[in-house]
Amino acid sequence: MPRILDKTPFSEDLLPLVQDFDCGDDEASKEVSDWIKGPVLEDIGSNCQVWLYSTEQDGIVAFSSLGGRNWRYPNSKKSALALVNTIPFIGIKKQFQGEPRGDPPKYFTQIMAHLAFEAGMHADRLSVIGLVVRPDNDRAIKAYMRVGFTEFPPSLKNKETGAIDYIRLIANIESLPGQQPL
Repeated sequence: MPRILDKTPFSEDLLPLVQDFDCGDDEASKEVSDWIKGPVLEDIGSNCQVWLYSTEQDGIVAFSSLGGRNWRYPNSKKSALALVNTIPFIGIKKQFQGEPRGDPPKYFTQIMAHLAFEAGMHADRLSVIGLVVRPDNDRAIKAYMRVGFTEFPPSLKNKETGAIDYIRLIANIESLPGQQPL
């Protein structure tokens, strides 16, 4: 039987439930884990929705967020700024990453379907979802590409060193899996 996630809109009252949230040991995973433990509250007040995902068997397994930002789209150099849906963070606890195995749909796919549905509810935004990801976060990049995201140049560079800090990815809402409210 498929393990379907339940979603709960995040609020300050739920902050104690995520203090042990752990996406992994690498720098990118720690950044995601740390965000849900406190800085999330600053973003909720600024055009950002956040959800916790859980199952009856496992409790909280993940969270996601959706906001809106101005991006030059569809041409990142020539287009006027337009409001697009953006994903500030998605975090799946490390013991649930890649789960459920052999019992689709995977949690990440369910979360993306939910975010696509929610993004479609924002008539004031273009029908795309954008995000930024660290260039060394191969696992996340592959996961996003698997569900329909593509690279959207230019990458975001460090002003002091010129090194790429983040790459931008984008997807049309219609190309994302399922688009389900959960």
